[in-house]
Amino acid sequence: MNQSTRPTVNDHSADPRRLRRAALPAIAVVTVSAALLAGCTKGSSEGVSTSAAATSSSAVAESDTGIPSAQGAGSATPAAPVDLKNAPALLEQASQVTKMMHSVHIVMDVSKDVQGVPLQNLTGDVTNQPAVAAQGNGVFRIGDQYVQTKFVVVDGTLYAELTGNTYKNFGQAQKIYDPAVILNKDLGLGHLLESVTAPTVSGEETLAGTPTVRITGTVDSSVVDKIIPSKSQTGGPGTSGSLPITLWITQKAPYSLVQTKITMGKGDVTLQTSNWEKPVTIVKPTS
Repeated sequence: MNQSTRPTVNDHSADPRRLRRAALPAIAVVTVSAALLAGCTKGSSEGVSTSAAATSSSAVAESDTGIPSAQGAGSATPAAPVDLKNAPALLEQASQVTKMMHSVHIVMDVSKDVQGVPLQNLTGDVTNQPAVAAQGNGVFRIGDQYVQTKFVVVDGTLYAELTGNTYKNFGQAQKIYDPAVILNKDLGLGHLLESVTAPTVSGEETLAGTPTVRITGTVDSSVVDKIIPSKSQTGGPGTSGSLPITLWITQKAPYSLVQTKITMGKGDVTLQTSNWEKPVTIVKPTS
């Protein structure tokens, strides 16, 4: 587990101005938390929904590459800026912000050279307010074959539309794949960000019009497996142990995660995130 480097604050009790500066990181976290909590409301009894009054008014656009813009990631910002050359500090802030978020749009792509992963691609929305749920479409491994399907996950149960407009109950989502884990505070993206080892800023890059800082490092496969399971009889070499990871974090507060790329063997798994805190309504399919 990577431990972010924190600045040492000397005892300057006689100087209140220095004490105020030392308290800025704590104020930053409280500010982000209060703004996000204030923006969340409960959905109706007909579905699972999340609403964020603090969402940025910027329109969410898509570039020619098809990568959703990270604009609109929420207007809540920490009180103190983060040094863009300090990779551990950037990841710590991104982790804290990610763990506070209640909804996100995800686009996941698994290259054909990666084996043992229960999906090939996925596009959808995840929420954890007022309950954990996810919906979208993707190509999942069901049985011995990959199937293109729409899906809904409610109360941990996976519903997939394999034929016509009828959803079939496939039982516990985690037995196939549960995208809702993305926002799990203990297992999801927030945990992934804080688990990166030896992070280094490798440059700056603009993704879909959003300026980002690119950070490289490694992460243990046990952390990755919680989000992208790769342990199976068909799992290829390079899917366990220390895995190379690249992360793109916005250059401006609240330093949101825009994209993650994890190398597994000869291929990569890429996860793009956008529309943080955008209202989402997910309805349990009728049987």
